[in-house]
Amino acid sequence: MENERELLTIGALLHDVGKIALVQDVQSQFKEILAPFERFMSGHRDKSMDDSDPLTWYVALADKLSSSETQFSKEEDFDELRSLENILARVNRDEKDTKVNYFKPSVIPDVDMPTYEKSASKDDYKKIYEGLVQELKSMPFSVETVRFLLYKYLSFVPQSAQKSGFMDVSLYDHLRITAMIALCIYDYVKTNGSKVERYQDLENLQTEPVLLLVQGDVSGIQKFIKNVSSKGALRSFRGRSIFIDLFQEIVVEKILEETGFYRTNVHFIGGGHFYLILSNTQQNIEKLEKVRNLVNEWLLNKTQEMKLIIGYEPMRPIDLKDPSEKFERLGEQIREKKLRMHSEQELRKIFELPVTTKRSHSTCKVCGKREENLYPLREDEDPIACEFCKQMYDLGRLIMRSKYFSQDAYGDFEILGERYSFCDQPGQGKNYVLGIQKVNTASTAQYVFTDIVSYAKHEEFQELAEESTARRLACLQADIDHLGEIFKEGLKVKTLSRMSTLSRLLTYFFKYRVRKLIEGKNVVLGYSGGDDLFILGGWEDILQFAYEMQMEFRKFTGNNEKITYTASFVVFNEKESISKVKEIADQAEGYGKKSGRNCLVLSHGIKKKFENHRAILEKTQHVSWEEFTQKTYKIYEELSRLANSVDRSVIRKALELSLEDSPLNKAFLAYIEARENDQDRDFANLIRTNEVPALNAVLQLIDLKARGRYENG
Repeated sequence: MENERELLTIGALLHDVGKIALVQDVQSQFKEILAPFERFMSGHRDKSMDDSDPLTWYVALADKLSSSETQFSKEEDFDELRSLENILARVNRDEKDTKVNYFKPSVIPDVDMPTYEKSASKDDYKKIYEGLVQELKSMPFSVETVRFLLYKYLSFVPQSAQKSGFMDVSLYDHLRITAMIALCIYDYVKTNGSKVERYQDLENLQTEPVLLLVQGDVSGIQKFIKNVSSKGALRSFRGRSIFIDLFQEIVVEKILEETGFYRTNVHFIGGGHFYLILSNTQQNIEKLEKVRNLVNEWLLNKTQEMKLIIGYEPMRPIDLKDPSEKFERLGEQIREKKLRMHSEQELRKIFELPVTTKRSHSTCKVCGKREENLYPLREDEDPIACEFCKQMYDLGRLIMRSKYFSQDAYGDFEILGERYSFCDQPGQGKNYVLGIQKVNTASTAQYVFTDIVSYAKHEEFQELAEESTARRLACLQADIDHLGEIFKEGLKVKTLSRMSTLSRLLTYFFKYRVRKLIEGKNVVLGYSGGDDLFILGGWEDILQFAYEMQMEFRKFTGNNEKITYTASFVVFNEKESISKVKEIADQAEGYGKKSGRNCLVLSHGIKKKFENHRAILEKTQHVSWEEFTQKTYKIYEELSRLANSVDRSVIRKALELSLEDSPLNKAFLAYIEARENDQDRDFANLIRTNEVPALNAVLQLIDLKARGRYENG
């Protein structure tokens, strides 16, 4: 091992990993791998802790704190094949009334939907066990590779196999948080020179502010992402979205490097936000400020739209039993800091930035900045973009073809003083692994495993439009409802381990389940994170995806009506600017939030007028997700099948009638049925005899489909 910190952290990560071998006949395969850490696997349960290795005391105390959510009786019966209970099904529900469902042990990203079968098969556990052993033996051993493999194989394995009590915390979350707490207490003791001569001395630290809860927030993300012109708009938008993912990973890694901690101490990262738990020492606070200043100085030179805000809150180990109050206080601290974004010194620097009027300087046609040198976005085009915007444009293209984002002294991308390249093989420096994959085991490179996922059927609006009916595109924007309240009040027992499992499951859905749903569709994934997404593409594909995602989400959350999201579906022209499209999507989603949430807002277009410098939505309708999946979308599918054979004048008549809720509408539709041909009659009959929520929006789409038929001749 590199040092005692690394030994302790890996020992804590592996201290309970033997549980997955309980149902195997091949436990001897573990011995060679686990031999250096045997003391942590047995010593943390010794009855006389003072007789064990003092390094194991930290794991023993951390294990006790991390396991505080377990709720089983004193019986010792076990079900070694027990599956992980779906914690999403319990959110805001009475435990007695909750119909529990389970995730069977699975390897990320190949996780099945939860079922009502409590026990898994022996083959399920065998696959987990053998896969983990094989990769542990083949990969270079480090804290990060061990953590990643436990994440990959144990995220859907329960922490305990004891029969009694509910078991909705994963073994991975238990192991990671044990390692997190153990290293924090160790660092606090060593840094402060605390006297620890027996195990009880560590126990006494449970009521001391040993821990430091840290929140980072990259403010201004939405403005930054939208700040692109029509030149290479879609690829630039994707590049900027991906940059946020990479940038937050690099910022977090910089903090961990400075403080000497590992990825085990990252509670959450996504969407420009991150939470860390470190030891509460003055040195760590100073290093956090150092990184914050470094990041903000870099951002100021690249783009004045974003800034890193960091807050921290002292926390006692016993607070881990319910850290919700600490998270709330930290959130309030971040909100206050956002109200005064820049210090006096930073404002002075902003206003002292040179404003050039030299004729040799040109305006970047992407972001509007004045720069001495511009660069072409494509090789066969004139120079139009500043260096930073050129990099953002290239990000959207290169990430689709690469496995790693690696430190490279000659790389094209510079972030926080380091240069990086996209590549298929790991470099000798630090390598950010893009998504779940098997890494090059022959390499001794450093790995940082990320959950960055991407997808693009095409790279520009025009290409998407060519494959879409009537050349119209659409976007879907979605956001979890009342997310803060879910974490604050949604769980009866709010331990850090349970909050971690809940957060990770939502992230898994918006990363990997969404990625599978869009595979092969004529769409581009703008971003999809812990609780939200933005996706663009052919309007039919986007609408189909909206339906499929809602059906999957209901299954994934155990049909929990207390976990919902609000989404907007907006149709637009391929020539619309991405900033206007995003603004309209925001407006539509806002209408949904005001209308009760848990709904889909549908808009077929944008009025060509502005109020207060904002584009205005036209004929927006909202429909609850239940109505959309059970009624609206099913009628849409039936009408869509008829759209290619129905006279468009009939569609236009029905569309005109749907604009006004009149008792005469059904009579008019009956009249159409009586005089038109069979296809027209079936079309009118479907509308007349069925309740169709958001009918006008549906008919606008059907008219669009019919228009595509006429335009194609």
